[in-house]
Amino acid sequence: MLKNLIIAIVIIGAGGLIWFSFNNLVEAHTWVSIDPVQCQGNPWAKEVAPEGKEGDEEAEITQFYWRQGIEIFSIESTQVHEIVCQACSCPRGDRLYLEVSADDAQKLTTQGFVEVPSPR
Repeated sequence: MLKNLIIAIVIIGAGGLIWFSFNNLVEAHTWVSIDPVQCQGNPWAKEVAPEGKEGDEEAEITQFYWRQGIEIFSIESTQVHEIVCQACSCPRGDRLYLEVSADDAQKLTTQGFVEVPSPR
């Protein structure tokens, strides 16, 4: 009886250790958002697509932040304003969401992003 109890405790302990280890290996992701501005005034547009040359914005964003050591797992965008001012410093009317690691989210909050729930 005591032997069976010890075996059960060892099996439960090993299972718990495996579960805990697996959960620590899975990196936590979080979402951050920002309202991009017009006239290529966003940092990714200035560096990746200079001189007014526009390209694939998702690729520009991914490349720009990859150079900073930040991995973008997913990008979403939603329209939040129908009417915007015409100045280059004005938001262009959409909200950009980036899915990143929790560590990278902290880096992006220093660049004007805010942590938000998933846009999905």
